[in-house]
Amino acid sequence: MDQFGYLSVLLSIIVGFSITQILLGFRGVVLSRVHIQMYWPTAAWAVLLLLINVQSWWVMFGMRAIQHWTFPTFGILLMQTIAQYMLAAIVFPDFAGHEAIDLHDHYRQHKR
Repeated sequence: MDQFGYLSVLLSIIVGFSITQILLGFRGVVLSRVHIQMYWPTAAWAVLLLLINVQSWWVMFGMRAIQHWTFPTFGILLMQTIAQYMLAAIVFPDFAGHEAIDLHDHYRQHKR
């Protein structure tokens, strides 16, 4: 296995978790639609994050041509994928329980 193949495994796992978080959020919206007050910026934010995650995963494939990897180079990519995951983790609230969920309030609490 070359360096890129080895390093891309961790990055791909984190990007996969990020995509999973977003898709689970959409799943929660669909399953809890009776208890949710929709807010379009939350949905737009989630779609944008999904596109960013897919795009970054696609771009990472182009990095296979890099022959020499250093820890700072890898660290920058790792921090980017961690930031993507953290954004994906806050875009939707937890959908546990049957209480009403206001996506507008959730958006205002996390928009900064």
